[in-house]
Amino acid sequence: MQPSEFKSHMDRLAEQFKNTYSQARVELIWREVRDFDAYWWGRLVDKLLGECRHSPLLPEIREAMSIERERSWSRQKQHNAQEAREFFLIADDTEARKSTLATILRRVQGRVPDDEWKQFVHGITSLGTRTIACRSCSGTGLVFLTDAEDYEWTYRCRCASGKRQPQLYVVAPEGL
Repeated sequence: MQPSEFKSHMDRLAEQFKNTYSQARVELIWREVRDFDAYWWGRLVDKLLGECRHSPLLPEIREAMSIERERSWSRQKQHNAQEAREFFLIADDTEARKSTLATILRRVQGRVPDDEWKQFVHGITSLGTRTIACRSCSGTGLVFLTDAEDYEWTYRCRCASGKRQPQLYVVAPEGL
C-alpha cells in the first residue's frame, strides 16, 4: 500500500474520531498496516467506522486485522480446495483416460508424428506438476521410456498416481 492510500483512509478515521490520532499514533498504525493491500485497508476502515463507538486504537485495529485476515484465508482455502477438486475430477475423467490411451495406441501404430508425441508427453507430464509430483512420472502415473533401439514404452508408475491408472499399463521396472 502506498502512503497516500493509507493517509486517505486514515483521514476518514481522524475525521470521525476527532483529536484522537496524533502523528505518533498514525505512524504506529502505518507500521502495522503498510504491508497490506489498499483495498483491504479501506474495507477495514469501513468496518471500524461502522462498528466502533470510540476511536479504534492499535489493539482494536490489530483485532480487526486478525478477523479480516482469517476471513481472507478461509476464502483462499475454499478456493484452493475447489481447484484441487476440479483438478482431480479432470485427472480421474474416464474420457481423458480413453483419449490418453488412444493417443498412445496410435503412437505404437506409427500414426502420431514425433512433434505431436512430444507435445502430448509434455501435456501429460505438465498435469502432474500442479501437485507434489513423483520424480519418475511427474505425478501423471505414466512413465514414458525409449529403449536402445528407439522403441517407446509406456509404463504405469509405482507411485500413488500410477496405482490410479488403468490396469492396461504394465508396472514400470524397478529402479525408475
